[in-house]
Amino acid sequence: RRGRLMLVVPRIAERELIEAWGRRPLVLRRFIADVTPARSTTTVELPEPTGGEYASKMLAAEQWSVDLDPVHDRTIARYPPQTWTFGAGVGWVYGYAVTDVGGSLRWAERFQNGPFLCANPGDRVTFEPVFTLGPP
Repeated sequence: RRGRLMLVVPRIAERELIEAWGRRPLVLRRFIADVTPARSTTTVELPEPTGGEYASKMLAAEQWSVDLDPVHDRTIARYPPQTWTFGAGVGWVYGYAVTDVGGSLRWAERFQNGPFLCANPGDRVTFEPVFTLGPP
């Protein structure tokens, strides 16, 4: 029986990998399903709100900042905080997903400080999209 090999990406290559990925058109979406995304999760399991003047957002490549975190041995990409203000109630919002423009899931995260109930016109949800490579 062979041992499993683990892919190792050098720290400097992590930065280049994230920067290359961030240059591709990406779409930021909210999801309203009470799920915790896993490796097998698909966009079908992460439905977006309907109504309430909700719309997904394009992520501009030049807005990402990428930094090395030598203390925790990881690379972190951050996007400026994004706010959705709902024009009507959409119910609970549990997290966000990032897809390519064709809708293929790239990553998803359940809000660590949520979910958020968006029941009234003017309710808002703000968060900072982050992508981390390296140890948790």
